Amino acid sequence: MKKTDSYEKQHRKEKLLIEEKIGLLFDQESFRTLEGGKEEKAGSVVTGYGTIEGRRVYMYAHNSAVKGGTVGLQEGKRIRKLIEEAMRQRRPVVGIQDSGGARIQEGIAALAGYGEVLKAHAAAAGVIPQVMVVAGTCAGGAAYSPGLADFTFIVEETGYMFVTGPDVVEKSCGQKCTWEETGGAGLHGKLSGAAHFCSKNEKECFVRLKRLLIYLSDGMDEKRRRKIVRRRDGDHILPGMREIVPANGRKGYDVCAVIGRIVDRGSFLEVRKDFAESIVTGFGRMGGRMTGIVANQPMRTAGAIDCSAAVKGAAFVRFCNAYHIPVITFMDTPGFLPGAGQEQEGMVRHGAKLLFAYAEADTVKLTVILRKAYGGAYICMGSKALGMDAVYAWPGAEIAVMGAECAIPILHKRKLAGMDEEEKQEFIKERTEEYRENLKADVENAVRYGYIDGWLEPDHTREQLIRDLEYYGKRRKTGKRKRKYGLVPL
Repeated sequence: MKKTDSYEKQHRKEKLLIEEKIGLLFDQESFRTLEGGKEEKAGSVVTGYGTIEGRRVYMYAHNSAVKGGTVGLQEGKRIRKLIEEAMRQRRPVVGIQDSGGARIQEGIAALAGYGEVLKAHAAAAGVIPQVMVVAGTCAGGAAYSPGLADFTFIVEETGYMFVTGPDVVEKSCGQKCTWEETGGAGLHGKLSGAAHFCSKNEKECFVRLKRLLIYLSDGMDEKRRRKIVRRRDGDHILPGMREIVPANGRKGYDVCAVIGRIVDRGSFLEVRKDFAESIVTGFGRMGGRMTGIVANQPMRTAGAIDCSAAVKGAAFVRFCNAYHIPVITFMDTPGFLPGAGQEQEGMVRHGAKLLFAYAEADTVKLTVILRKAYGGAYICMGSKALGMDAVYAWPGAEIAVMGAECAIPILHKRKLAGMDEEEKQEFIKERTEEYRENLKADVENAVRYGYIDGWLEPDHTREQLIRDLEYYGKRRKTGKRKRKYGLVPL
């Protein structure tokens, strides 16, 4: 393709040309346009397919070097046809966003073109994984393509996504704001949660994108998903696991250290890392098997679940269930985050999303209680009552309606009212020890009555989970996969 001034301008902006993006993403010489011709014929939008380590993936990309990457009626129809073809073939689709939006010259016809694109995205939700890359401007109605996607990447300093840009905001509302404040990677990666992955540049973005697409392709492929990589038994036993989690429930630790030891070495890919950090979500492999991971993060709000964390967890569990990807949950939470602010944000409504996601999921579901599991959060985060296939507890784990610090003042309110401060502290200390001893007995009863399947030694956690994934995976009758439900953006 002949390089014009507009192509040189792309490089000056530190943005890759469309051919360079294709070269980074797909196996060498594997990409074919749906039109059957060269990329030049595609104009402002390229549509086609190729392979990533032998796995077919469909792609459409806005070429901002041609007509600003804008979309008219014909471009909209071509994108719709690409998504429909990906649905027929049951393969993932990628959209690379770098566009001026709807082509103004075409008027309402351009809006109709975008309407076809968005309808196709909605129809594909829950049928095929959809991944968007915001590599440039993605404004107005175009922003709803990433909004409807399962996963969105955004490139720092070049990628911006907003429904209303800063210029329009200033003119209509009188509010001055920057591009970064309105739609940058920092905003969507940490605050809005609209971006699942943030990358420093496009090259880094495409490396991570390829890794995710390999996981998603394997998750859709029955043969690949069931393929178990045989390892020596010694690989399954992990000495030193107990030392990662402090016995003192008030001390924090990084649950990613636990996850990193249990999944296949180096296989964990965290999703929405910087958003709602009290819950960790991501993909990993267990003995070669593609698996979804959900975990409380004691390093953030002691692992308490806030509104955003509930939505983050619910969206991830629903995605895994839609494609029969097993879900392993590592639980260590004192409950839902208390406070008037959380209630005003809709804790009841958002917490119900997490509960519903776990309750409706019929994929393989396994839970390991690492340290504490209190109240409604215990129920929501994969309790036996919600249909988990297996629930285990590490030695010393506590399961209760609430922790001792909250329970004692409630249980002994009248007695405490008549005591001075020194007596109160001594009384609370004694009753706290007594309460914790009772909790141990309660967990033993939970094992006896089948609410928990048994104690699990930390060093043998990986070994047991791999065994369970194989056992329960064989019991599932998935057959020919049909759409379970549309994945409404959460």
